[in-house]
Amino acid sequence: MVIVMKKNRECKKNGKIKDGGTIVGKVDGNQRGFAFLLSEKGDLFIPKDKLSGARHGDTVKAVRIGDKAEVKEVLARGTSSLVGTYYDSGAKGFVVPDDSHFSTITVKAGRSKTGEKVVVAFDVCGEGKIIEALGAAGDEGVDIKSVVRSFDLHEKFPRTVLKEADRLQNVSDEDTQGREDFRKEIAFTIDGEDSRDFDDAVSIKKVTDKSGENHAKYILKVHIADVAHYVAENSHLDKEAFERATSVYFPFAVIPMLPDRLSEDLCSLKEGEDRLTLSVVMHIDGRGEVVKHKICEGVINCCKRLTYTQAADILAAERLEAVPKELKPLAKPLKDMHDLCLILLNRRRERGAIDFESDEPEIKMDGMRVLDVKKADRLITHRMIEEFMVLTNETVAKHFFKEKTPFVYRGHAAPPEEKLERLTAFLASIGVSFVYGGRCVEGAAPYDGAPGASRPTTPAPSDFAALLENAPADLKGVISAVALRSMTKALYEPASTGHYGLALRYYCHFTAPIRRYPDLFIHRVIKAFLRGQGSVGRGLAPADNLKKYRARAAEAAKQGSLREKSAEEAERRINDLLTAKFMSGFVGEVFDGIVSGVTAWGVFVRLSNTAEGLIRIEKLAGQYVFDEKSMSLSGERVYKMGQRVRVRVVGVSGDRIEFAPVTE
Repeated sequence: MVIVMKKNRECKKNGKIKDGGTIVGKVDGNQRGFAFLLSEKGDLFIPKDKLSGARHGDTVKAVRIGDKAEVKEVLARGTSSLVGTYYDSGAKGFVVPDDSHFSTITVKAGRSKTGEKVVVAFDVCGEGKIIEALGAAGDEGVDIKSVVRSFDLHEKFPRTVLKEADRLQNVSDEDTQGREDFRKEIAFTIDGEDSRDFDDAVSIKKVTDKSGENHAKYILKVHIADVAHYVAENSHLDKEAFERATSVYFPFAVIPMLPDRLSEDLCSLKEGEDRLTLSVVMHIDGRGEVVKHKICEGVINCCKRLTYTQAADILAAERLEAVPKELKPLAKPLKDMHDLCLILLNRRRERGAIDFESDEPEIKMDGMRVLDVKKADRLITHRMIEEFMVLTNETVAKHFFKEKTPFVYRGHAAPPEEKLERLTAFLASIGVSFVYGGRCVEGAAPYDGAPGASRPTTPAPSDFAALLENAPADLKGVISAVALRSMTKALYEPASTGHYGLALRYYCHFTAPIRRYPDLFIHRVIKAFLRGQGSVGRGLAPADNLKKYRARAAEAAKQGSLREKSAEEAERRINDLLTAKFMSGFVGEVFDGIVSGVTAWGVFVRLSNTAEGLIRIEKLAGQYVFDEKSMSLSGERVYKMGQRVRVRVVGVSGDRIEFAPVTE
């Protein structure tokens, strides 16, 4: 007998929702036709005949009838199209959606072939219509196309957008007027080998000031592409960029937020080309604190395009003679950047920022063929650029918060109570105590256990950092993975609520306007501020201008969060598909792995190349019991998170890899 623990979904009865009361919420659909209404006041069951044409993801107005809900009005559609498999029954056709939240859709017969993947769009009345045939399920590339279409990603730009981009001109002398000129300085980019759009360049100067620890030791200049110079507000380019809101990166291609004319040319900080920037000049002391800064419009000319590997090799060279001749001028700036990076990493640790272990996959492709899948290298130069960008984002966010301008911030909330309870229970099951009471807010005193001191109900970021730092070596990976799952999702917000994971009071995304719309939006705000049009503090902004910026900040934040989520899910699905394709060549072979997840239906195992597969509970001999608190399956063997196991690849289906246990 196999015991499976499964939580049934309960309809919450909230006293605030009276019988017949109106509720606004989102529909959470099911392939069997019924749904749930999700709202802040609780969740209610919606029978199939009470959906009134609403679909999964729709925002609706409903009324409560007993312990159920009935949809009265669809306020906003969550999706306009979806992907599924077509079947012809003769008199009519129907499509079974790939997304299990949607039930079968009836369409006109004869528009496709049985077994073919299709895209279905919905008209204003909610009727489905096949608008594109992707090919037979299982054909080469059809699975990739299906993922791209299912997340409503746009591979091609409208003609009006491309025409507008083609009319834009290279940097002229007139464009550089009134800007700070950084063209004679040693500024360079550091990016991945396959990068084609370069948002940021860096330069540094070590200050030979011996007047004390609180004085600047480094002047770091971070130059970000001035995309707002080219993308005019409410232009075709701007509206398209808003709809996309982010670039989407796959191992074989990029679906950019902006056309190539901008993303890979005019806005990209290319080697040897004059480029317009928004630049942040930061004077940094020996503790990593910015003691003085300036934000300005600039113009630069990058002297070199470096890869992370090239930069790391220069840093690792024991003698200058070992560095290639053309790269020798960069050796001293890179050494200074490395030293500053170590200071910033120490500052990160001191303030209690959380540093999770993560295994990102690196997928090598030849066209659409997967050559290799492995864990991506994490070099010191990756950390260096990451720390510089974090510091820049913090500096910009803090500056404009104090100026009280409308803005888009990057917010990250503390973990919710129910997730903390599950994490604490799991840690206790493996003999690890999670003691917390650090400072949650910058400047606040930590809990010290003194009489009368009240212990906080939420751990501080530093408590998580201490948990990971002090974890036993053999449990560090599993504790990091489970702790990461307890975190909330970071979002874009029009108000500054702080970034929990980074342990920062002020944070935004400023450094990637080529590929993120929230960054582009705040660049516009900054440029208006610098030109005296957007500052509350200076009293130079008309009331209607401020109102416009505040409204658009809320819109940019909402759209940025929404499209970021879709992009991340699409990227993850594609990576899983490609990894599964690669592992299909190893069916029957045995690998060593780590248990990365335990559920009531089986054990997830991650291999050293980041491929993750499932040992179904049916593959385990004998009876097994799932313990939710300890996240373990117990039977003839005990399977726990972080446990080392040997598995055989027994099958691959779509993006799923199936393993079987190998017993010695």
